[in-house]
Amino acid sequence: DEGCGPCPRTTSAAGPAAVHCEACGEDEYALPGSSECTRAKPCSADDFQEVYSACTAEGTRRTFVALEPKVCRGEYQPSAIHQEAPVPCFPCRAGFYRPAASFECVRCDHGYYYDADAGSCVQASAGSYGKLTLGFFDQPEAELPSAFSTKCSGACGSNGWRVRGAKVDSGYHDGEVDSTLALSITLTEDGELSFEYRIEAPAGAAPTNGLELFVDGAQQRVEYHPSASPTARSAADVAVRVALAGGRHLIEWNYHQEAGVAGKAIISNIIIEGAEDGGAVGEQPCSAGTISRESGAIECEVCPPGTYATGTRNTECLPCNDGFISEKEGAAVCDECGEETKSTEDHQSCLVPCNYTISGRHYDLTPISTRPGPYPIPSRDSEIFLSICTKSSRGGCTDADGDPLSTHACEAYADGGNVDVGRIPGLSFGVQRGDEQAIRVEFSGGDSAGCSGLSRETELFLVCDMFVSEEEPPKESTDSPPDNICFISLEWRTPFACPLCTSSDYEVQVSECEDGYEETARVRINDECYGPVVDGEVSRNRCTKSYAIPLAAIVLVVVVIVVLAACVLVVCVKHRRMASRYTLLVNESSKQYEMETLDNNTAPQA
Repeated sequence: DEGCGPCPRTTSAAGPAAVHCEACGEDEYALPGSSECTRAKPCSADDFQEVYSACTAEGTRRTFVALEPKVCRGEYQPSAIHQEAPVPCFPCRAGFYRPAASFECVRCDHGYYYDADAGSCVQASAGSYGKLTLGFFDQPEAELPSAFSTKCSGACGSNGWRVRGAKVDSGYHDGEVDSTLALSITLTEDGELSFEYRIEAPAGAAPTNGLELFVDGAQQRVEYHPSASPTARSAADVAVRVALAGGRHLIEWNYHQEAGVAGKAIISNIIIEGAEDGGAVGEQPCSAGTISRESGAIECEVCPPGTYATGTRNTECLPCNDGFISEKEGAAVCDECGEETKSTEDHQSCLVPCNYTISGRHYDLTPISTRPGPYPIPSRDSEIFLSICTKSSRGGCTDADGDPLSTHACEAYADGGNVDVGRIPGLSFGVQRGDEQAIRVEFSGGDSAGCSGLSRETELFLVCDMFVSEEEPPKESTDSPPDNICFISLEWRTPFACPLCTSSDYEVQVSECEDGYEETARVRINDECYGPVVDGEVSRNRCTKSYAIPLAAIVLVVVVIVVLAACVLVVCVKHRRMASRYTLLVNESSKQYEMETLDNNTAPQA
């Protein structure tokens, strides 16, 4: 009535109709849920844990404790090299030291590190810090440290992981299980987890058993079942390193085993750098982009955006020079802004002059910046988001840490991936492209992955064209190399690349009179400037009376006037000639009269 349940350890039940669990014999064992008992093999060193006593002047003594579950018969008889004679004390775990004339391992206070030459703790100097380190299973452990816990689910033979001196294994199991080892740890700074492990399984068995690593519930990339040699116990240890952010963490190692393939995982040399409970065993210089202003630091301060620190052992963050920026914290150098741009006051980004004047003509690229796309790039099977005047996080671009990235150019691929293709702007004016001039916008400093260490770049040629729609998108330029994933070249023919129209680009025009009214407007007469076709309002007024004189009539009148003038001139000329002849005749007549009179007066009188 209570249902079926597995038989406990050292008991078994044969057949599905069994109603009782039968105890195993003296030299037999059975794991939970077994259908039969198994004859135990003679005990060997692998069935016992080496336990060491506290360190004394004589050293430390080794004893042997049977591992659970006990699956061997008899007691282990140590060989001559395993006799319970004192052995030298083991070194302290990572982060600790043993002072002179003392047998207890201690750590230096935070901000100090152990100097073996001085034989004492020394304060870390400015520009460096005492790096905190905490180790587990790098030296023999007597029991599972208090920061650890373990559990097992499934056909478990042991209650989880077992301490094996300077190692810890996943336990002894004969069915499908998940055996978990957990470590709760706090870091005072960004640090690192490192450890070594191996998977042991019967020779020739399928690699179904393996190790999984989780940090705060997120699975990390760890090889599940590393390649092993054909023998069951000759698998090489695999080293793992995982970055950890400062703060509290739960680290879990989970060994999964399929039914019928008994094996185990073995872990050693667990080292936590930056652990709050650790100690410093050396002075570490602050790396580029970080500083420690005073001595006694336990971590280095990261330089904020707009500043930098080159080299190591820095004690202050320097502000970027004008025209240079650092966008993220921890910069080792500042990036130079592109041509015709300048840095903001906080030196965290470059300013693009989207309003500028060249040769007396004013340009405004702001409307282009409000059209981010995406725009297709057919040859690359991708799309590009552009933000010319200011950086934007459109397009889903992320940095190396997966955080949203604010940039000027982001390329998005059809498979969902995206990449920064330019975050530092630069401008060049009057660039000749065939018979036209263009504005060249360059975005550099993009992602360098897959580009041989060089950053991705995007160039955009803005060409003034008043005959295309304002919605015309940019297109791939002929300068864009088809096989170069690290460089994109685009051409954007748009009215917004034209200079803004001024009053001299308009003239007043009056329409023909219709129904007694005429319209007057300022109309654009320049097709190479950006502005409305009609500037201002159109006025409608009554037509003014006017008389139209045919051109032929005007010509006729002019001809008549010219002919009359010529006639008058001819008459005048003839008149003057006649007057001159008349005067001459009069003069001659007068002289003749005088001569006749003189002759009459001088003639002899009869």
